[in-house]
Amino acid sequence: MSFDRIARSYRWLEYGAFGRELERRRSRYLGDLSGRQRALVLGDGDGRFLATLTARHPGMRIDYIDGSAKMLALARQRISKTANVQFYHADAMHWQYRDAEYDLVATHFFLDCFTNEQLRTLIAKVAAATQADALWIVSEFRHATGAGIASVRTKAWIAILYRFFRLTANLQVDRLPDYGPILTQHAFRLLREERVAHDLLVSQLWVRSLPLSDRLSSPGLLSDNGR
Repeated sequence: MSFDRIARSYRWLEYGAFGRELERRRSRYLGDLSGRQRALVLGDGDGRFLATLTARHPGMRIDYIDGSAKMLALARQRISKTANVQFYHADAMHWQYRDAEYDLVATHFFLDCFTNEQLRTLIAKVAAATQADALWIVSEFRHATGAGIASVRTKAWIAILYRFFRLTANLQVDRLPDYGPILTQHAFRLLREERVAHDLLVSQLWVRSLPLSDRLSSPGLLSDNGR
């Protein structure tokens, strides 16, 4: 899987299909990130979310991981030279995450690139790298519930998108994973959710809520000065 081939045209392909709605999904919960200091951004592509995040939260330290070198190059160009961002051209599945490192994770239209089995591995690794009260913001496609026209419409859109990315990026997945239960298994609970576009698109804000015994022993509860 590689998005290099469509990196430069991706923005315009997105606008042609969805206008600015995907950008609005990515930015939906930026106002809820006050006090967050250490972020992990996975698979954000050309960096439009990163540019907004660094502008809104200039003191945040960010690790930015993407498997496309061309997407990374575009993301570098979008941000201020003073932004505290470390870029890594790497596979998120095999990245060496550090325990209790982050108080924020962002994945926008990224989890749908994996199977449920792959996500069980990936989410376990990322969860172990988060602090006890970490936030995880997610933007994704989803199937509308029920059997009405909205359900038919979302299924058609999702089939078209997977077909397109199979042809252009060699994406091997062909159906949306069910990431919610996996996040829940790793102590994340859903705080807020907003669905738009006839339920095709969703923005979510999750928080990691460990049991008290785990919180007391978690290094993620210590500030940087206390480590």
